Amino acid sequence: MGKWEMVRLRDVCENVATEDPTKHNKTIDYIDISAIDAEAKEIVDYKTVLSAEAPSRARQKVYTGDVLVSTVRPNLNAVATIKAHENDIIASTGFCVLRAKRELALSRYIFEFTKTPKFVSALVSQATGASYPAVSNKIVLNERIPLPPLPTQQKIADILDRASALIEQRKTQIAKLELLVKSQFVEMFGDCEATRKRLKEICDFIDYRGKTPEKSETGIPLITAKNVKENAFSVEPQEFIPEANYETVMTRGIPQHNDVLFTTEAPLGNVCRIPPIYEKFCVGQRLITMQPKADILTSEYLERALLTQDFQEQVLRRSTGSTVMGIRSKELVELTVPIPSLDLQTRFADFAERVETQKARMREGLGLMETNYKALMQRCFEGEISSPSQLR
Repeated sequence: MGKWEMVRLRDVCENVATEDPTKHNKTIDYIDISAIDAEAKEIVDYKTVLSAEAPSRARQKVYTGDVLVSTVRPNLNAVATIKAHENDIIASTGFCVLRAKRELALSRYIFEFTKTPKFVSALVSQATGASYPAVSNKIVLNERIPLPPLPTQQKIADILDRASALIEQRKTQIAKLELLVKSQFVEMFGDCEATRKRLKEICDFIDYRGKTPEKSETGIPLITAKNVKENAFSVEPQEFIPEANYETVMTRGIPQHNDVLFTTEAPLGNVCRIPPIYEKFCVGQRLITMQPKADILTSEYLERALLTQDFQEQVLRRSTGSTVMGIRSKELVELTVPIPSLDLQTRFADFAERVETQKARMREGLGLMETNYKALMQRCFEGEISSPSQLR
């Protein structure tokens, strides 16, 4: 048996006509271009409106099984499928709607294809517009997809769907562990009436803002604000400086593992500790590094204290900016946190470390699952499978 025929999406999808919902008088659910969670590949924000008051871009009536591919910012290339829904659903014209011709293709199979790195990369490479990159429906519909028989499409969709569900289950488990640490922090310190101290009294600060180093393809990892999430460090995106430049760049202090990072703008107020994943690294670009004084404060406590509503409200009160909010270092160092006993902080740090160890094992497993999932997608959609038996 030879490899499956490659066809264009337009060959296996119906033409989707636009319509004006304002001519009717009923309740509809509108999906705008920011409604898709690009990571989870699902719609997370339906806007319920009267059809007569629908936005001007609400022109595509969609049905269960339709696949939406975002063609414009802020969610370029985000994809999702329509699930069973009570109200009529109208999608923005910022989506290319893929509605499978049932005699040729399964919606679930098409949806799995739109999640592949190859499909996403193809759209990214063809996007135009410096400020607002976009692709046309024509570009989406011209992408080629392998077309096995319907039973094989079903098998591929089932296999990939199960693998995807296991990945989401693991992410949920990790999120629950994170919630466990948050709950423990509240239980131990929520009613704490400890003395408050200013950050400049309890931390040393390392600030490389305003000092943009030369970048390189490889070398010493450079940690930026993009790597700092809420209680989480992301290795992506990866940036580097030339190894030969390290000594001349790092003249304001050397950040260490477990130091606390705080984003001072875009985004403002994200916090995480530096994980022990790099032997040598640099920190800069919209970040301040805090090194707690060991006889007063633990990094684990400080990290959580900086994310409390109390502290975040202090940050907002002292921040400035009309378009992008930010806080100056001279304002940040004046903000306060309560300082409970070091013994209590240490007990919390021990608990957080045990949970972090579990999370690390789960993340390692998650990484393997995601690698295997991508490999399976490649086998299914990039010509490495030529018969159903190879899916076993």
